[in-house]
Amino acid sequence: MIKPKFHSDYPLVILDEGKNWEGEAANIIYWADIGSRDDCLYIPLLVDQYGDDLRAKYIELIDCFGRSEINGVSLRESLKQKEGFSFWWMTLLSEKSPWKSGEIYTSFRALMLNQLIQYYQGGKIIVISDNKKLFRWIFAQSSAAGKDIEFVTTRFSKGIMRLSLKRLLPHTLLAFMYFIKMIVTCRAVLFNFRRIQPSSDPQARIITLIGYSDSLEFKNGRVFSGYWGKLGEHLLSLDMQVQWLMLYVPSRGFPTLKSAIKARDNNFNDTAQKVLFVEEFISFRILRKALLRYVKLRHSASKYYSLMDDKSSVLSFLAEDWASSTKGLAAIDACIKYSLLEETLNNLPITGNSGKGVYLYENQAWERALIYLWKQVSKQELFGFQHVSGKFYDLRPFDGYGKKGKFTYDEAPLPDKVVVTGSAAARDMFLAQYPEGRIVVAESLRNLYLNDLVKRSRADKVLQDSGTLLVVTDYLESVTDYQLKILAESWDCVDSQFSKVIVKPHPNCPIDSILKKYAIENKTIIEVKECPLNQLWASVEVVYASNVTGAALESVYINIPTLVSLSGGSFNMSPLRGVEGVIFVATARDFKASLECLTLPKIPNDYLCLDTGFKKWAALLEN
Repeated sequence: MIKPKFHSDYPLVILDEGKNWEGEAANIIYWADIGSRDDCLYIPLLVDQYGDDLRAKYIELIDCFGRSEINGVSLRESLKQKEGFSFWWMTLLSEKSPWKSGEIYTSFRALMLNQLIQYYQGGKIIVISDNKKLFRWIFAQSSAAGKDIEFVTTRFSKGIMRLSLKRLLPHTLLAFMYFIKMIVTCRAVLFNFRRIQPSSDPQARIITLIGYSDSLEFKNGRVFSGYWGKLGEHLLSLDMQVQWLMLYVPSRGFPTLKSAIKARDNNFNDTAQKVLFVEEFISFRILRKALLRYVKLRHSASKYYSLMDDKSSVLSFLAEDWASSTKGLAAIDACIKYSLLEETLNNLPITGNSGKGVYLYENQAWERALIYLWKQVSKQELFGFQHVSGKFYDLRPFDGYGKKGKFTYDEAPLPDKVVVTGSAAARDMFLAQYPEGRIVVAESLRNLYLNDLVKRSRADKVLQDSGTLLVVTDYLESVTDYQLKILAESWDCVDSQFSKVIVKPHPNCPIDSILKKYAIENKTIIEVKECPLNQLWASVEVVYASNVTGAALESVYINIPTLVSLSGGSFNMSPLRGVEGVIFVATARDFKASLECLTLPKIPNDYLCLDTGFKKWAALLEN
């Protein structure tokens, strides 16, 4: 890990987001911001630089927390229900989703900062921040090391106002509100709305595809799903029956559960397929079971709340996640999902061994319940399909690390196989110590369109003048703002190197006000276009993409030099992290240096499995 060179005679100054230091000479650490000063340390950049060690340490930390014992009983054991399933696997801590908890990124930064504090040999630490939680943690760290600490805050800072409703209301009230919301969402079923019956043919070879309803489409009597591509049609061509089991998610097409059920009943008549929504199996009896489980979960977890009392532990940043998981919104959601899935699977034709189940693998809480319950009622294999390209900081698949990690995986509810989309995802799973025998590669169903893109021939040299720069922005305003800020700060270099700059905004994030903010809205070479990307590739020499957009993956496959934006507010979630030739830029200095030394991306041929014949999927599901 890092071994910084600090001046022991200077104070260690830790600056929170947007803060500056105007005092005497100091060792400066930026907690949230990114910059290019060589005499400062930037925590977000260090997190990405030392990601391998930090990821392993965090996974092991959460595993150890689940093993924590009080009176000889581990937390994981205490959260077991009478059926034998531990609700530990449905907590936000076990799930480790950076999309559900921003405090995971905070914890990574804290792990990094802890090492820096340990290496500092001076006697004084100054923290400039309005974040009381951060100050308490640094105070506990510094006190243990015998250092003086000074806390500087600014009254009425914007940071003080960043409180959401979920932070203000008691967790029990949030749980009650969610319970009522579930009743409202499912009211059409609860109050005798007609339900479809599952297939009852005991001889049929049925493949059950389990996922979300937000990409469903019913037309011409058939069903289609963006998550599964053409897999359903391929299975039907092999004389298999397909049973779609969907968790309802509100969408533009189906704003209510009732509208989704009606669309299915009115526009779907394929006898070789069935479409069921998990919520169709809800009843007041199921809701009562969920409430009883919630009460038991609260009681079982209550004696372990003290495990979060250590303010010097990184776990202190996860206190709200833990409270939500044991008495709040996450807790009641887990109890409802478990009870619903229990009822659903008991009514599906999956008791025999003729068929298989495949679910969208994101390792969310409901998936753990699905795995456990499936294995209670069925002899069929159950596969998890990692439907998007693997991302280094997607921590959800990983339950353990180190010497005790193997034992954790032995206890965890795992699918029989995790189906990943290519060699890159498989390698990342291996390196993070996921059980190797459970990983298999199959076609990347959502990326098969990449076969249709025309690759450019590789050249020894990349042309760098009089070309077109394509800027593809993000769906988040904060990320887009930072990306365009870097573009504006590098404008002298951009203007001299490119004859045109095309900005392709995300449909959910207008950019006019951001361009105006950075005074580049009237630059004559900038053109904002909202057309499909496939209409732009032929005229583009260089791509500057946001961190998570699929456009970067496309440009790399076409062999276009690609720069990917890296901001300080979150993890580097690009699936291209680690791909040779892809350049990540965090500052204007990075951006300018990259334009002066452009490189062609070198993505391995087996990075994604793109066989349109579905041979690997067929082999998995036919055996």
